[in-house]
Amino acid sequence: MALGLVAAASPSGLTARILSFVPPVAPFVVPTRVARASIGVGEQIAAVVVTAAGGCFAPAARVYERVILRTGVRVSWRDVLRRTKPTS
Repeated sequence: MALGLVAAASPSGLTARILSFVPPVAPFVVPTRVARASIGVGEQIAAVVVTAAGGCFAPAARVYERVILRTGVRVSWRDVLRRTKPTS
């Protein structure tokens, strides 16, 4: 959240523009830039797309870990989608 203050200090600066595309920080930086009218519609859409794509990495990593790395064992989708690690 402290990085949101950087955007508030200089919303059109390079740091704020870069942080608009970093998924953990973008939800704090982009609204600040929108409120100060220093971000275009194209940048807003791109920031949302990048943040959404970043949110897809965790589930994809879980599927990779639980299915692809377990060779020789048939894995059900129930085991893949459980929060706890499946037992062998």
